[in-house]
Amino acid sequence: MTHPLLKPLPVRSGVASQDTVEALHDLVEVLSILLLEFTDAIDKAAVRDAMQHLLDVALVHDALGGYGVYPALDAEEVAETPATEVRT
Repeated sequence: MTHPLLKPLPVRSGVASQDTVEALHDLVEVLSILLLEFTDAIDKAAVRDAMQHLLDVALVHDALGGYGVYPALDAEEVAETPATEVRT
């Protein structure tokens, strides 16, 4: 018998298409730009949470589908990649 508070985790019933994962990628990118427009901490947290939820879903489906929308990056690769835009 399992503990009454422990519920089984839902099982994924499929994998999103590559087009869907790419659309999620675009949404996260747009939200990251919009995040800079908010000054209120509560609003920023809500937008940041939305970004994280979308990113979590996109990463899982990208990995399951093997699409490569989010390629794995080495730490050296990240350190060598210059920033393209800095916004204050």
